[in-house]
Amino acid sequence: MEPVKFDPEVALRMLLADEIFQTRVPEGRYRELNREMLDRLPVLLGDLMDQPVSLRTVLTAQLRILRDDYDPGRYLEFIRAAPRRPETASLDLNAPAILETLKYVVEMTIRAAEETLADIPGLLKEQGKSEEEALMQSHGSGLNAVGLTALRAGTLTIAEMYMTQPRIFADFRTDSP
Repeated sequence: MEPVKFDPEVALRMLLADEIFQTRVPEGRYRELNREMLDRLPVLLGDLMDQPVSLRTVLTAQLRILRDDYDPGRYLEFIRAAPRRPETASLDLNAPAILETLKYVVEMTIRAAEETLADIPGLLKEQGKSEEEALMQSHGSGLNAVGLTALRAGTLTIAEMYMTQPRIFADFRTDSP
């Protein structure tokens, strides 16, 4: 199988056409913010694109995306633009307690991701999984059969994974506060 060449425009079109993006990310500012996040992915992952896929490179990519997504100002803008559930419609998203809680949640999420990346062997042992099994269950539904074959052959790169399964790296914001 010939390696897939990374093309950010093709990848963006694939992500924007994704069924989850089309059906669960509402039109308006919320969708615009999601698109801006997708536009940043090639830059965030740039130096990883030629790296072979491993749990470490995938988690490194996802941590970069997480840090970018959870930039405090950007995250708050996502929250404010999100459609509101009836039970949270009256929440004041500018209240200091809400802002501190959001900041804490973001910091803890990033810290947990960093700890995972720092001890991948420990994580695998704790979960009783091989690296391949962990990659199969990776965020965004894991590796497909083509990706798994290339992984086993040692030829799968982050760029190829991005072009064939971009949702592994694109966590569409479909949640509402």
